[in-house]
Amino acid sequence: MPSDAELKLRLEATFRQLVPRADAPSEHIEMTINSTVGLLWRLRGASSSKTPALYINADFVAAEKERIKIAKLSKDLVAALSNMHAPTFQLFADNGLMKNHIESTINDLNLLKDNSSKLKIKKSITGATKGRPRNNKNHMIRAILGKTFHDVTGRTPNRGSPFKEICYAVADILELDVEPGGFARQAYNDYRNKHRTPTKME
Repeated sequence: MPSDAELKLRLEATFRQLVPRADAPSEHIEMTINSTVGLLWRLRGASSSKTPALYINADFVAAEKERIKIAKLSKDLVAALSNMHAPTFQLFADNGLMKNHIESTINDLNLLKDNSSKLKIKKSITGATKGRPRNNKNHMIRAILGKTFHDVTGRTPNRGSPFKEICYAVADILELDVEPGGFARQAYNDYRNKHRTPTKME
């Protein structure tokens, strides 16, 4: 039986086989892959006795407060990192956190700030229901795969290769209780539905 270290290496290799987009620095692609592997690995163990907050529903008021808090915190952190002075930067650099890492973090935080500031919580997905919603873990994994595929390759996920092979490999490595073909199709459908351009009414 493969060890955890071997499984993580398989996850990394799965994404590194993708042809990276030409307009992104190699450091950005590397950080995207490392971040994805970390997220997927944490979700792999999400069946522990302590339910992660990501799997717990909340009412609309609580969710809105959370969204507003994230918008403010991410804005403040972007300002702090963008105006960092030399001694503070040197502290991070001495511990391996270089300029490109900080710039990538600022970019991610700006994306988080923009989304949490401009987008609104949908009341239809909130509620007081306790416990873990059915298949929410798989839904999150599918969303991560679609976003990572696009971020790394610059291409939109489709029903064929190589996106399908990525979905098959991840389902196998994480030992998901899914039918691989159906999982890959649903990952494609999830991405398509999320990024579909609304049709204008005549």
